[in-house]
Amino acid sequence: MNFKTDSTKKFGWKQIAIIAVILGVAAFKFYEKRKAEQAANGQNGGGVAQLDLDQELDLDSQLKKDAGSRQTPAGKPKLDFTGLKSESPKNSSSGKTTKPAVKRSSNDASPVVKKSTQPYLRSGSRGAKVSPAGLTYTSSRSGEHRTEHVLRHANDMPNRPGNHGVFDADGDDVFRLIDEAYGLIKKNSKQVRKDKPRAGEEYKAAYEVDMRRRIGYRGGKSGNRAGKPPLRKIKLVLADDRVITAYPY
Repeated sequence: MNFKTDSTKKFGWKQIAIIAVILGVAAFKFYEKRKAEQAANGQNGGGVAQLDLDQELDLDSQLKKDAGSRQTPAGKPKLDFTGLKSESPKNSSSGKTTKPAVKRSSNDASPVVKKSTQPYLRSGSRGAKVSPAGLTYTSSRSGEHRTEHVLRHANDMPNRPGNHGVFDADGDDVFRLIDEAYGLIKKNSKQVRKDKPRAGEEYKAAYEVDMRRRIGYRGGKSGNRAGKPPLRKIKLVLADDRVITAYPY
């Protein structure tokens, strides 16, 4: 009875030992297979393989050592990452940003606006000059051309008795201004006041046109004594579409 019990116990321990060995071998093979799969994944890009680095090339361990102590073993170069800085486009001395020069092509240049060389007044018959608005400048009975008479009001005559209306404009700009005033007359603008005709000059029409801005000043002896006050109106005397005279008023 006792013999059977002892043999049963011995047989049971042997089985346990065999089972333990089998399980250990199986676990070892599983571990080796798992390790081989991880290594294969690391080579094929499926995962990140952990490489065993030299202590000097292991940045993590080097940074930990530098954080604990700035001293390095003798004979080994110290890895100092504090001196590594990204390049900056700024000049360290001036603090200004330096940019490469950009060459502009000819297409980038602003177009040059050429001023017309054509005169504002075109030539008409018998020496007349015609403006784009339809006004005509002819010669007077004295032989003076009406354009010359009008342009005399583009310059002051300080010694002329009384007042002398002087345009701020000059040359063709004077005739452009007169055309602008004539346009207001044609539109029956409220800026226009028509004077009563003088006796014997019913064929003439005199207009005062308020340009609502300075267009000249009062010159002559009287105007110069008054300090050349600014003028905003144009006096325009017409015979139909012919200009008799025009000046700041």
